Amino acid sequence: MGSSGSKAAPSAKADVSLVKRDTFSDQVYQVFSELDTDSSETLDFAEVQAGLQKLKYPSNYAYDVFTTLDKDKNSQIDFEEFKEWVEMKHEDMRVLFDSVDADKSGYIDFNELKLFLYHLDLPIKNAKMLMRKLDKDGDQKLLDKDGDQKLSFDEFRSGFALLHPSHFSAMKDTWMEYESDSDLAGVSAIDVSRSQKREESKTVPAWTSAVAGGLGNSISRTIIAPLERTRVQMIADAGRYPSMLACMQDIFKTEGVTGFWAGNALNIGRIAPQMAIAFYAKDYFKAVYAGPGNKPTPLQTLAASMSSGICCQTGVYPIDLIRTRLMTSPGAYTGMLDCLKSTVAEEGARGLYKGLLPANMFAVPYYGTQFFVYDMLKVQYTTFNRPADDPRPANPLIGIPLGAISSMTACFVAFPFQMAWKRLQVQGVGGRPIQYSGTIDCLRQVVAKEGVRGVYAGLVPNLIKLAPTGAISFLAVEAIKDFMGWRPQEMMLRQPVAMK
Repeated sequence: MGSSGSKAAPSAKADVSLVKRDTFSDQVYQVFSELDTDSSETLDFAEVQAGLQKLKYPSNYAYDVFTTLDKDKNSQIDFEEFKEWVEMKHEDMRVLFDSVDADKSGYIDFNELKLFLYHLDLPIKNAKMLMRKLDKDGDQKLLDKDGDQKLSFDEFRSGFALLHPSHFSAMKDTWMEYESDSDLAGVSAIDVSRSQKREESKTVPAWTSAVAGGLGNSISRTIIAPLERTRVQMIADAGRYPSMLACMQDIFKTEGVTGFWAGNALNIGRIAPQMAIAFYAKDYFKAVYAGPGNKPTPLQTLAASMSSGICCQTGVYPIDLIRTRLMTSPGAYTGMLDCLKSTVAEEGARGLYKGLLPANMFAVPYYGTQFFVYDMLKVQYTTFNRPADDPRPANPLIGIPLGAISSMTACFVAFPFQMAWKRLQVQGVGGRPIQYSGTIDCLRQVVAKEGVRGVYAGLVPNLIKLAPTGAISFLAVEAIKDFMGWRPQEMMLRQPVAMK
């Protein structure tokens, strides 16, 4: 009897263990099924990516997760692989959930979630969005599945099930460090070690800005090409057209619709490398002037912005000169190559750099103002009502107002130099007389003959063109950085994955 009783107890424990294991499997399978949108009983990359995008994780993070999850390398994640993935971080999830649940209610409420998001380096910072039950299409979304404005552990586990275990472990450690260093529960204090970690995460390679700058500005210039053509024509032939509309009508009458995109392909060939150089040089010089590991001061940001103007303008100047001559002297050349050959034959190789000094006299105040104003406004946006060492994540949409404001401000500051530069570029071309010996002489003569209004001839169409151009350009740049994960925050998020 005693022997029989001693065997019954382990059997009962085994049964309880089996029930718990089955319950866990059922709960994880429910999460798996929600991610498995095509009901194929496997997860593909698109489904993993979609699950992580709800939490604003970039595509490169989703790729790291998927390739690690896919142990048999068949480009599909089955349930057993997914369950093992959740099991690897289940204990950390439980510890973190219980710690965030400050009032020990068994749930994370809105304020607790808000504090959790504030103190951890997650791409999404909007607690209201995470607590929202339905999205605009009426589908279940994010964490709060039942819409009761609090998170159960099952909802918490479901929402963060795809995160990499090493990343989740790092999140738990960071939170525990914060909690241990806070004098009072809920106090927004960040410990020294976390502040140092955040500082280290802020370095993003300058080449990412080069790629984003080149692509983003190519997109914007193609959209704004008609306004660009009109702007340059009015500057080059000041006084010929009574209004912007009259200039556009003349272009349409003489060259047709395609005339508005005359030289656009060449413009893209110029703007892509020019803006790639500009964005790269700006970030590069900011790092040089500030020194390793230091944040640039406003003055250093201004100096870096002005330096970038010289670099980008000099680097692509021959292309800009050819483009300007093709646009303002239709019929004078058969194409880009003919313009290049004619310029070198008539003026020598130095002719390709005709007007470079006034061009750089324009580039320094223009790029100096544009990048400086944009970066300073962006700093104000990311730090408003936030600690300086814990800025809010940049939203790509800020590129619209900030890009428009910075571009229009730069235009107004640098426009007199641009007017002189363009007139020097085209004098002696297409029957135009040679009137000016240099930038200062051009400005002096224009003021004497046309007054101050002559210095700003073409300003209005320039502003009309640059407002949307700046908005679209910086929106595109911010969106590309966001999509590619080229943010200080996302760059840090990738580190735990690489350290697995």
